[in-house]
Amino acid sequence: MVTVAVLTDAPPYSYQTPDGEWQGLAVDLWNLIAAELHFESRLTGAGLTGGRVYLYDLDGSRLNRQYVRAERLDASGAAEVQTLLKEHVAETSSKLGKRLLKEFDPARFSRVTTSLSPEPIE
Repeated sequence: MVTVAVLTDAPPYSYQTPDGEWQGLAVDLWNLIAAELHFESRLTGAGLTGGRVYLYDLDGSRLNRQYVRAERLDASGAAEVQTLLKEHVAETSSKLGKRLLKEFDPARFSRVTTSLSPEPIE
């Protein structure tokens, strides 16, 4: 299973409809790649965090470092992850979210960002 983080509000590349369905060129491309290479993929949104992706217990060997990099959390990143977890727990009553908050260890989280700048479309 490959998880792909896409922006939730970047039409025509990627966006989520009001019904929660993923649409856009990047979404279509990932679906074609997964079908052609016969692997499962799922999309997750990065737009709710302003385009930032935070991962727990990251296996860095699986990152394509040509395109993305992982960074340890600084104090503001740790505070943001805690805030996001609190909001998530408030909305979902997630048992896992509650456990992550109770045992919060910023060293177990990574912020994943792009290594590239997008090229303008002409």
